[in-house]
Amino acid sequence: MLQRTRQQTDGRVVQIDLTPEGARLSEKDPFEDIARVIGGLPQADQATLTTILMSLSDQIAEDRQSRSFGPCSKCRYLRKSMGLEDKETVYFCRFMSEPLPLSELDMTCMDYKAGVNRV
Repeated sequence: MLQRTRQQTDGRVVQIDLTPEGARLSEKDPFEDIARVIGGLPQADQATLTTILMSLSDQIAEDRQSRSFGPCSKCRYLRKSMGLEDKETVYFCRFMSEPLPLSELDMTCMDYKAGVNRV
């Protein structure tokens, strides 16, 4: 139902997509309706909802003494790299000790740690 594909340029990144069978089954998924409605909300409301859901997820993970997850853009390990002449702004993940391109800031990270970053 799911297919995993490792990104060629960054071995840390694994993309997960639905197989055709998974896509067929997801058509009956009530969460698709929720996602559609959320997608129709104004950007500000989507951002507020995202913040609330991330806070709930972080609290549940803390209560269960388990790992949390979230986007690199909200992680305390994220730092902006300085002095790079690349066309794309590059950030740095202090947890992985590796550069992180701007295009990957909204990807979900399993090493995510909620908190204030200094971007």
